[in-house]
Amino acid sequence: MRPIDPYSYHCGVMDSFCEIVGAGVKPMALSHPFASPEERAEYREYAAKMAGQYGVLLAEEDSLPVTPLFPADACEGVYVFLFIGSQAVQERYRALRDRTAELRRTGQYDLQSRLEAARELGRLLGYTPEAVERMIASNLEA
Repeated sequence: MRPIDPYSYHCGVMDSFCEIVGAGVKPMALSHPFASPEERAEYREYAAKMAGQYGVLLAEEDSLPVTPLFPADACEGVYVFLFIGSQAVQERYRALRDRTAELRRTGQYDLQSRLEAARELGRLLGYTPEAVERMIASNLEA
């Protein structure tokens, strides 16, 4: 089998995610995480081209909400692109991100708040409720 270089792989994933968000299959999708803003910037032109081609909004995120939907280390210190189907979805995402950050900052991010945030993030990403609960259970056990 012919090897696939990382740049081409990431571009293919972004193309696919833009297509499914643009088709309404998912409200929003995340790119794979990048280790730095500079690494993410190497893909910016391609991400913008794909977002434009499929009619989705593109945003850059440096602080994903830390919820039990994903392992914490998958959210902290990573840089991603968001591919977003509508302004309303973008507003819901920003509200979730900001609410989660404020609860963490004030020490009020209890288990119930974390679970609610995980479920909302899962809905925004178009995951089924069953998949969300499975992912939460897996990450709470870790």
